[in-house]
Amino acid sequence: MTTNNRQQTLTDLFLEVLSEKSNPDMQDAIARIKVTLKIPECAELFNVVLINAMGYKSNISRNTVECAIDCVIDRNKLEIDKSNLYETKKERQKQNCESLCHSVRIWILNRLKGSGQLIE
Repeated sequence: MTTNNRQQTLTDLFLEVLSEKSNPDMQDAIARIKVTLKIPECAELFNVVLINAMGYKSNISRNTVECAIDCVIDRNKLEIDKSNLYETKKERQKQNCESLCHSVRIWILNRLKGSGQLIE
């Protein structure tokens, strides 16, 4: 199978099944995930996470993880800016998102390093 002239990845299959099984409320979130995953570093990190969840190991570079997390932070900030919230609430949400993403970054990097999957 191919998607946009490329091989279909595990992530493509996962999102396809998720889309088929989701309710209308989830469709918007899935669409946002698909947009984010058009960025190669985000797609690679998501693929590695899925492969690891299946019990296999896949290597990934520190730079790819860093770029993917930065991408997620930026995308979430854009989504928050588009919302109808007051500016102070937007700023608080952006700070919370960034803090959470930095914690996730540290956890992912430590986990990958500990399992020998992180390419320095």
